[in-house]
This record gives sequence, structure tokens and C-alpha cells, in this order.
Amino acid sequence: MRAWAAIAFAPGCGSRAATAGNAAADDRSQYWLFNPTPGRLLREMTSDGPDTTESPFTVDAGRVQTETALSVRCHAEYPASAPFSYEWSERLGTCYEIAARLHTQDPRGDVVLLATGVTHKARKDLQLDAGVNVGVTPAADRVNPFIGATRRF
Repeated sequence: MRAWAAIAFAPGCGSRAATAGNAAADDRSQYWLFNPTPGRLLREMTSDGPDTTESPFTVDAGRVQTETALSVRCHAEYPASAPFSYEWSERLGTCYEIAARLHTQDPRGDVVLLATGVTHKARKDLQLDAGVNVGVTPAADRVNPFIGATRRF
């Protein structure tokens, strides 16, 4: 199982997205852990899942975001990857990825897998995802299904 959480503690960690003609609304430096960014100013939630690679992103000041995933096999890092995602609607998306761990010491060779998944934005602050990783080399797990959720508080 993989679990991840982020929290913005310091003043000024929030986004500075422009609001047309309103400089006061643009200044988010007042928000921090004990004065969180109000709901009306939150950016769209960005999730790192369900692909196999880890991506950097920020969370609005004073907010917490958690990601969890349940998988049949242990989640490993894949430094070489090519992900692609497509949003079919505001709530439904799919993702595809080829990922590899190269130059391993495994006598079976490198680990290469193909992954696909679907995401469903159940609410503004909740995303569900599910998919499967399929190994294409002898060193990779054959089939590894997963489910996950991302929640912002």
C-alpha cells in the first residue's frame, strides 16, 4: 500500500493565480496552516495518481491532501516513464503509461511495464482511481491491479 500526504505550512505557499481586476483577491500570502485558503480560492485539485511515476505539485496553503493506493504487489519507483492522460469529461479521465527500471542487477533483465487506469472525480475534493499494470519483460510482475483515492481537506 502506498500513502502520501502534503501540507502547506508557511505563509505565502499558496498559489498566486490571477483574478481579473482584483489585486486583493490575488494576494494569497495571508493564508497559512491556521488561516487556510478559503474554498472559493482553491485551485483545482491535482492528483499524483494513478500512474506509476511521482510528480511534484503544491497544495493550497493550510490544506492537506492525501493519496492512498492498494495494490496486489509492492509499488516501486520507475525512473524512466512516459505517461499520457486524457480527460473525457470534468469527472472522467483515463491514463496510459510505459514505465521502466533500467540497468537492474536482476538476472532476468530490466523491468518494463504498460499501465492503464481510469479516474473519477467524485467530488471537488475527492478523486477515485483504478487500473492495472502489465509487465512486458520477464523481470516485471505479469499483472498488478490497483485502486486508489485522493482526498483534499
